[in-house]
Amino acid sequence: MKKRIFSLILALTLILGCIPFVEMGAYAATPQEVRVRVEGKDKTLYDRKVTVTDDVYCNEYLNMIDNKANIKGFINTLLGETPDYEKNKDSWMNYYVKDDVIDTSKPVNEYKLNDADGIVVYVANFNVNDGDGTLIPVVDLEKDGNTVEMAVYGKSWKVTTPYDGAELKISYVGNKKTDKDGKYSFNMKGIQKIQVGDYPELVRKTIYVGEEEVLQKVKSTIEDLKDYYNKQDTLDHWVAPAYFMVSETDNEFKQINYKYIFPEVITEKSSAVKYAGNIIGLLSAGKNPKDIKIQCGDSEKDIITILKESQRKEDGKFIIDQYDNWTSTQAFAILALDLVDENYDKEKAVKALLSYQNKDGDFSGSVDMTAMTLFALANHRDVEGVESAIQCALENIKDQQLNTGGFLNFGGKDSPETNAMVIKALVALDINPLADEWKKDGNSVLDALLAFKQGGQFKSADGQVSATSTKQAFSALADLYKAESMYHSQSLKDHYKFSSFDETDKYEFTLTRDGSSNFEKGQEAQLNIDVKNNSKNNKTVTFAVTLYKLNGYNKELYTYTFMKKEINAGDTEEVAGGFLIPSEGDYQIKGILWDDFENKNPIAEPITVEVQ
Repeated sequence: MKKRIFSLILALTLILGCIPFVEMGAYAATPQEVRVRVEGKDKTLYDRKVTVTDDVYCNEYLNMIDNKANIKGFINTLLGETPDYEKNKDSWMNYYVKDDVIDTSKPVNEYKLNDADGIVVYVANFNVNDGDGTLIPVVDLEKDGNTVEMAVYGKSWKVTTPYDGAELKISYVGNKKTDKDGKYSFNMKGIQKIQVGDYPELVRKTIYVGEEEVLQKVKSTIEDLKDYYNKQDTLDHWVAPAYFMVSETDNEFKQINYKYIFPEVITEKSSAVKYAGNIIGLLSAGKNPKDIKIQCGDSEKDIITILKESQRKEDGKFIIDQYDNWTSTQAFAILALDLVDENYDKEKAVKALLSYQNKDGDFSGSVDMTAMTLFALANHRDVEGVESAIQCALENIKDQQLNTGGFLNFGGKDSPETNAMVIKALVALDINPLADEWKKDGNSVLDALLAFKQGGQFKSADGQVSATSTKQAFSALADLYKAESMYHSQSLKDHYKFSSFDETDKYEFTLTRDGSSNFEKGQEAQLNIDVKNNSKNNKTVTFAVTLYKLNGYNKELYTYTFMKKEINAGDTEEVAGGFLIPSEGDYQIKGILWDDFENKNPIAEPITVEVQ
């Protein structure tokens, strides 16, 4: 087959359905946007938007996202699922949507991406609906004030009829069903997620709705935060999952993969919370934490195993270093192991977490710690004592709400970090943070959080722009925007399985270090690099040598030097940069290649050199 030249920009869709009264579409524009969704038997396997600039057939695109599929016309296996028609009457099917008209007439090798607004590939079962197979959902939404009126229809190859009993999972509302006319209505508040389905009778569909004013405030703030983090060299375990939740383009996913910091000064004796944070961060970057191993004595262990084995038999706590006997450490250990579906003693771990609760309902004496604990407890409400502990904790938090809508930190000040944690806790518990019962004097916790916004960053309670305030605000806003806790997100769990880019072929340039000597503190360091342009075009690039100061769990950019250089197609050029390394502190040096200094899009795998 002749290989076409085409340009594809992948985008994680934030609007997961057609909503006539609220626009939550992707921010990218021209020339032709198409949504591609793959529905497996049990879950959504893939959901992105693609911008197409040339004729691309659907099977070509599916082969690109799954290079093992080898789809020509009929789909046998896709993203790990192989239906068995002979045994179960299951088969891959597909439909296309153009101007709200559904077309089921063509196989994937006969339909072009740029001829549709949306393409859905799904596992159909032909034992249901009198042999017509799994029905295609058609969802109509209307808004009357804040009331959302839904009508769900099921479409077969011959007729479309109201769907009686369609299963609806609506954030902050609960599990509901449509009536005999396929209808259901509810009162909308803030931003809400609607999951429609009744598989195998009906294909799944997810839709977002929201109040326009809230949507615009949250969306514009997220845009500002993304712009800010696009200019940063690294992302940590707070920022990476937040960025993942609101990512839209393939380049954004690559940036998370490239910029996520690992290892974050992690050793066999590092805190359990470091292991937990790195597990969450690696999942966000599309990497399998099982692949990351740490030297433990004479052998290596992956970081999931190390965290799991740190659980003490006597009390269920995760303890590696002397500071791990702390509420947030235990909470994040539980969250991380839940995200990777690890088999650990869940009941004992949850009981250990409950042991930190005080008589008045708080955990460790602060709203921050109480909220973080609720992230983890939300996954384990079936454990004895958890539900009552959650209710006591919520009452404690609510009693402390200020007239601004916000909450006090350890120091007794209205705090963006604390406000962010409360938002995340409420979303995790499927409680609407913007509901009237969570307002004080008409102010919500979102109002209180946004009061600290300054440009693309957030100020701390002390009034100074703060990295911690900014990343925790980003984390909370991502949860609020998706109406789902990132720590409970199936897409985050599965991201490394279905990453849309090939690790071995994601960059057009290759960096090779010239020399292998170590750098030492208190001395001049010059990093010499050979840069090869593997593309077919001459390009101007920016090469930077950066010095990071290692500060416990974080890496801080200490200084850098950079240069621009044009490199012809196929050529290799030598570049260099350096500086004096301070004599005190711990440092790391990186050689980085960007498209330009403003955007800082990575175009080569970086070179990392440790400082002795």
